[in-house]
Amino acid sequence: MAYICSECRTPLRSISALCIHLQIFHSFNALSIYICSQDGCNREYDSVKSFRKHLRKRHSIGQPYQNVHLAENVIEINHDNVDGNPAIHINENVPNNLQENNVDIRQFHEITVINFQNILFQSSLALVAKLYNDLTLNRTQVQNTLDYFKNFASSSFLEVLKDKTLTVLRDNNVSQDEIENLDAMFAAIHNMFSGFETETQRINALEQSFCYVRPTSYVIGMSEKMKKERGNMVLTPVELTAQFISIKRTLKYFLELPGVFKSIMSNIESLKNFEKKGPTAKNLEIESFTDSKTRSSTSDTDNESEYSTSSSKRRLKSNFKSNKRLVKNLETESFTDSKTGSSISDTDNESQHSGSTSKKNKVKSNQTNGIVIQTDSEYTIYFALCQILGDNLGQHAVTGFVESFNAYYYCRFCKEHKSIMKKQLRENILVLRNRINYEDDVLTNNVSQTGIKTRCIWHVLNSYHITENLVCDIMHDLFEGVCHYDLCPILDYLINHMGFFSLETLNDRIQNFDYGDSGDKPTLITVDHIRNQKLKMSASEMMFFVRHFGLIIGDLVPEDDEVWRLYIVFTEILDIVTAPYVRQQLTEYLSTLIAEHHEMYCSLFGKTLKPKHHFMVHYPRIMNLVGPMIHIWSMRLEGKHRSVIKKVANNMSCRKNLPLSIAKRYALTCCARFLTRRGFTNDVKYHPKECRLVNCENFEMFQNILFNRLEQSLAVKEAVICGTCYKSNMILVINYEENLPIFGKLCWIVRPQNVQELYPFFLLSGLQTVGFNEHLHSYKIKSTPEWFLIEYRNLISFYPSTIHVGSDGNTYVTFRHML
Repeated sequence: MAYICSECRTPLRSISALCIHLQIFHSFNALSIYICSQDGCNREYDSVKSFRKHLRKRHSIGQPYQNVHLAENVIEINHDNVDGNPAIHINENVPNNLQENNVDIRQFHEITVINFQNILFQSSLALVAKLYNDLTLNRTQVQNTLDYFKNFASSSFLEVLKDKTLTVLRDNNVSQDEIENLDAMFAAIHNMFSGFETETQRINALEQSFCYVRPTSYVIGMSEKMKKERGNMVLTPVELTAQFISIKRTLKYFLELPGVFKSIMSNIESLKNFEKKGPTAKNLEIESFTDSKTRSSTSDTDNESEYSTSSSKRRLKSNFKSNKRLVKNLETESFTDSKTGSSISDTDNESQHSGSTSKKNKVKSNQTNGIVIQTDSEYTIYFALCQILGDNLGQHAVTGFVESFNAYYYCRFCKEHKSIMKKQLRENILVLRNRINYEDDVLTNNVSQTGIKTRCIWHVLNSYHITENLVCDIMHDLFEGVCHYDLCPILDYLINHMGFFSLETLNDRIQNFDYGDSGDKPTLITVDHIRNQKLKMSASEMMFFVRHFGLIIGDLVPEDDEVWRLYIVFTEILDIVTAPYVRQQLTEYLSTLIAEHHEMYCSLFGKTLKPKHHFMVHYPRIMNLVGPMIHIWSMRLEGKHRSVIKKVANNMSCRKNLPLSIAKRYALTCCARFLTRRGFTNDVKYHPKECRLVNCENFEMFQNILFNRLEQSLAVKEAVICGTCYKSNMILVINYEENLPIFGKLCWIVRPQNVQELYPFFLLSGLQTVGFNEHLHSYKIKSTPEWFLIEYRNLISFYPSTIHVGSDGNTYVTFRHML
């Protein structure tokens, strides 16, 4: 047997030989991901120490492998260490004086001074990138940390080690050339951070390594600022600038990562069937081009935390570009996988023409000129603008619509008057915006009569028209809008008017509810939250709370309560709009539900509909045109605000040019990924604790449903598949019976023995679905003696759920979307 290199498939005799091979010939460093290639293991480790530990524990080789054919010009170097008798293979590019077998590693022939200096430089560069990738450190702290490392490497212990080593070599009659080479290596260690002393030097080094995209500034307007001149404060004109990180260069670096372009191209066929439908697809047809669809998103961000005590907040406009043709599960990966360019500016100062014109020109260049990438061959990739994502205010700002939702014609989808929209229940197809009436409205040039401030600058792109490339964002419309509008008066009615329960009872149940592995535990509710019509919850927390509100408190509410009926109707709407699929019957039913919801909202609470209510009436048509709404919401894009922009801004004490500071750090965080030359991660990551299936608990109860090839397979209790974590005791949907879903409780995740099979099998204990409890909006279930074995790809839904025990002692499951 041998240890196999994951990069070039070279067999090596020992763990040490494999690690040295990876570090020397494949430039592995502190940022590299070590992949185990033994027997289709494919586990990933972010440090060589954990990689070694795994190999020793799981794939130990007692004796050196025998009869392994070595290619020509490949030599073996014997090592004396704890791993036995390893061998390292060196290709034909090594110097001629090394083309001999059985060279002793202690003579250091296999590593020249230049090779060593290059390894040290790459390792130092990787350390720099890793520090910049840690967003808990600001740039001053990164500087201080590197200074500490430099002082440590320059301390006297290294001189003592060098003198001792050179003395031993001289006493053993080692040649003077070898001693001088070793002396030069010690000197390189002593000066390992030479060229990285200042941030300018570090950024230049990262840029020369083709992993840093330097932000560029462009003027978006003028303002005035008080400045001190000769002891007096003088009002001085200043330029307002935005920062732009090149989409073109970022996409080029990203697409040239190993396997990325191939994975994207293999996904195109699965999209073609859907993309042939609707006006959006027709706009995106680019003749004889290798094309890719891009989405632009825009939204506003506070530079302080939501719970900050700061009395003033500075708002920033953030724009990201994402690629529609990324493989489905890749959108779960963070950073460069789905966000391929960005710009940051002060919100109030960037108009459609001042800021977006620069971005429009770059997007147009990507569509007409394309981007040349080098992978296995040279390709020119053309990018067409597919959609502009973001909240309503951001979309209106960058497309030329009125930015006040108190205007007479504030809707970008239709030309209905504000007075009608306050009570409108269904979409009126007679007043929908189209290319013809849009041009008429532009020529009218009266924003109060049309709702259009200026012509949309993105219309210069053949792939885009604001009346056809439609987008609604359910994150802002529902989870940060209508959910609050509905729940606050519902809670006020249930607690203060009817007295079904107290606020203390509700908070106790929120506090003690079983949230499983969900990290979206809602915050407790106060009287002020209800009075102000705004619960203190993020969008993800609100989504979880609304979905489980029936289970939390529904048993205390009478089943015939009309206000509770409003909650039931609203949760049905959420179930449809968050589903990962679209069916014509569902969208027709959705239209009826929205009309019922709006009518009940107005009649029960004596209120008129808000703008976010109105946008809901357009959902059914938009879903039929562009597909599932969870694919065009801002949830993943807004995640960038918290993980990067807010975290970086909160760690900065200087606010002199905040957009520039954030843009620099944003670009620096990309360096770690580009520097590793790592493409998409494995679809499946198994928990390290595993056992043979035949040794699993209750094996005799399910062995009759196993395939013969699976009995000796390894099984785990936890795995991450396509970005979703699956654990034992989670609930999955495996089939339908009598119009009800069949659930199963996950017991084991079985790894396939055949390395060609990418995805695992799920071993589940059976659950009988008694029925759907509409009042609690949950499925009532009970255990059965049945067992099920199902392959991951054959699941009805890939979203796991959790079992909850109701106040009546029955077991319930609340699912994420309509089944």
